[in-house]
Parts: sequence; structure tokens; C-alpha cells
Amino acid sequence: MKFCLTLLPILAFSTVAHAGVFECDMTKKSRYGWISDKIYLEYEENSKGARIYDAYTHHYFDKKPLDAEVKRATDKAVVFSWELRNIETDSGKPSGRVKYTANIERASGRVHVNVLLLSYDNTSFGNGTCKYDAKRRF
Repeated sequence: MKFCLTLLPILAFSTVAHAGVFECDMTKKSRYGWISDKIYLEYEENSKGARIYDAYTHHYFDKKPLDAEVKRATDKAVVFSWELRNIETDSGKPSGRVKYTANIERASGRVHVNVLLLSYDNTSFGNGTCKYDAKRRF
């Protein structure tokens, strides 16, 4: 019995998920904008939740990260999604909803980001590379 009780804290500790941050440098972007030069995604393994921080969240959301969703996580890739609502565009009009999807390949660190502006007829996209820092947090 003592043996089982002494293993309990070890087993509980070993199941704790590890969180870290993907730091993404977006090197190629479409001409429509809506993609920051740097995107930070805080992610915890085996979790459906994440957080996003970039130039848009910094400017429009009081310098705070936004909640994001982990759409899919495999050994090969992690797919995130998040949404911005009612931010003002350069023309002064509200944007409506802006939906983002980021696909990060774990082995290469390559990232592809798609942006869908639901109130307009255009989409935007960008490519870059990400580095994962397991010790970093927002």
C-alpha cells in the first residue's frame, strides 16, 4: 500500500502538460495586410486552448493576448484559429469579423497563416518560420 501511495505524486506530476510559446517571423505576406511581422502563440500540449499576441492585439486589445483555439494538434503540426471583431480599418470602417488560421509544422517550424475578412471580398495570407520556446510564457 505504501508503494502505491508514494507513486501517486510522481504519476500526477508526469501527466502535467507543458506550455510554451511559438514565436513566428512572418517573412512573406500578401498585399492586403492583416498579418503582423511577428506572431506569438502560447500553447499547452494536449489543450484545446491557446493565446495569441501580435501587433493587432497589442494595438486594438489593450496590449493583451487574445484567446485562440487549437483546431488540431498532431506530431507533425499544430493548427490554431482566432478571431478579431469590430476593429477599425484604415478607412475608418469597422472590420466586422476577421478570422485567422495558423498552421505550424513542428519539424521545420514553417508557418502558414490565412486571414478571412468576413465583411469584405478579400483574404490575406502569410508564410514564415516559428521557433518554440518551452520556457516562455505571456
